[in-house]
Amino acid sequence: MQNLQSLQTSQLVDLLAEQTSLITAMFAEKKFGEHYQKQKLLLKAIQSEIDFRKTTADIIPTNITSPPDFS
Repeated sequence: MQNLQSLQTSQLVDLLAEQTSLITAMFAEKKFGEHYQKQKLLLKAIQSEIDFRKTTADIIPTNITSPPDFS
């Protein structure tokens, strides 16, 4: 699997949706084996990466230029 840090945030959100759907299906089918546990860990890792990006978004400066003042 590709390193989560190298993915764009939109890709992470898509992956989170896919993993959630997969785990939900496994849960409904009562498949709680080793594969289920690994998928849960992956889901938590994706959530952690998204949370990390949310908390650091305010800290990391961006290169967005302010609009000119036309007053």
